Amino acid sequence: MSSPQSKWREKNQEKVKAARDRYYAANRERILENARQWRKNNPNRKLPTQNQVRDRHYKHKYGITLLEYEDLHSAQQGVCVLCLCPETAKTKSGEVARLVVDHDHMTGKVRGLLCRNCNSALGKFKESEEILERAKLYLRGNKTYPA
Repeated sequence: MSSPQSKWREKNQEKVKAARDRYYAANRERILENARQWRKNNPNRKLPTQNQVRDRHYKHKYGITLLEYEDLHSAQQGVCVLCLCPETAKTKSGEVARLVVDHDHMTGKVRGLLCRNCNSALGKFKESEEILERAKLYLRGNKTYPA
C-alpha cells in the first residue's frame, strides 16, 4: 500500500522534478561540497561503477543480469530485433545509446532488445497486436473504417 505522499508524487512528477531542479540550482555549491567531504571522510567507500549500476537496474526492472543483457545483445548482433538496425539515438553525453530491454508488461518476460524508435513505436501502438495488424493493412492501402 502506498502512502498519500507517494501517490501525490506519482501524479505530480513534473512538479517534483521542477522543485528538485530549483533546490539543486539554489544549493548546488553546498551539495557538491557535502559530496566532496563525504568522499574525503569515506575513502574506503567507492561509488558504484556504471556497469554495477546497470546490473542492479536490469536485475530490479527486468530480472536479468548485465551479463544476460550482453549475451542477448551479442545474439542479436548488436541490432534492434525489429528494424535490424543498430541504435542511433544519442545520450546526453553524446554517446550512442544502448539498445533498450523490451519486456511484456503483463508477465515481465524479456522479449528482446529494441532501438528507442521501435520501443517507442510499440508503446504508441499500446503493444496491441490488433492495432499493429490494422497498421500493417493500412500501409498496404486497405482502409477500413469502424462501423
